[in-house]
Amino acid sequence: MAKRTISAKELLDDIRAGMDDLALMDKYRLKPEGLQTVYKKLSNAGVMKSNDLNDRKLSDEPVEAVFKCPACGKPQTKMTAECPDCGVILSKFSKPTYGDFTGNLEGATGRPHFLVQHKGMLALVALVFFLVSIFGFFYWMKVQSDKKRQAELVQLEKIEREKRLKEEAEVRKREAVLRQEELRLKREDQRVEREIAKQQQEQDRESMRKTTEVQRTVAPSIYEPITKVMMSISTQMSTGNMSIVVLRKKSEEFVDRLAELQFSSQANPVIVAKLEEAAQFLAEASSKSSIIWSAQALNGFLKASTEAAKLIAQDPHKNH
Repeated sequence: MAKRTISAKELLDDIRAGMDDLALMDKYRLKPEGLQTVYKKLSNAGVMKSNDLNDRKLSDEPVEAVFKCPACGKPQTKMTAECPDCGVILSKFSKPTYGDFTGNLEGATGRPHFLVQHKGMLALVALVFFLVSIFGFFYWMKVQSDKKRQAELVQLEKIEREKRLKEEAEVRKREAVLRQEELRLKREDQRVEREIAKQQQEQDRESMRKTTEVQRTVAPSIYEPITKVMMSISTQMSTGNMSIVVLRKKSEEFVDRLAELQFSSQANPVIVAKLEEAAQFLAEASSKSSIIWSAQALNGFLKASTEAAKLIAQDPHKNH
């Protein structure tokens, strides 16, 4: 880059003419450091005398420009009502044009400051920042509200789940109590049924015994063989010696005696029908796998055979 040359004579003339430092820097396009360097060179060369300096300080401190005249464009070091260079009244202008206040007069060109030039854009940026801040604040509030609502829902679900589990436990407990009570009542009913069946068996056996004793007092009849079979079954049942095997043999014997009566012309059809009913109960009892499961059918046999024995005792044609 080529070195810029300044005329020492012209510079001295300007200094002696009373041009201040800011005017010199503006005219010769110098920085404060450059102007001080020029002063030192002129002083060292003996060209510039003390009275030419006009009390100018040879220091390295930069000279601060306060504003630039809007008429002549020269920078000034202090605020005045009238420009000392061109004499214009500054109040006639709406606003003085300020330069670069850092002491760098290369920026003092009369153009508006950066903030002034871009104030619209800065205002827009500030507005956008404000709107984004507002939006961010409300979004943060919404997120916090959603979190709080979610926490409340989770807590409610937990309470509902605990309540439901407690109710289910209570229901299971009540069901268990009801099952136990139902089982107890069922066992009680079975016990009562067994007692009733036992009493009925005792009554039927007693009736059979009395009927048989009556038959023994009269002459042998055509019903004596089947009556003996009925008495044998009743006796074994009362002594508890009846088994399913014995019951099946007695059932076959009873059926054989009944067949003899069915072919006898002297047999009473009513008595034969009652004996056939007893035979059906006996066959049902003997078909069971255990004597325990034959109790109901045996009760039916005892009842039917007892009624048949009463009819036999009352039959006038029972003898040969």
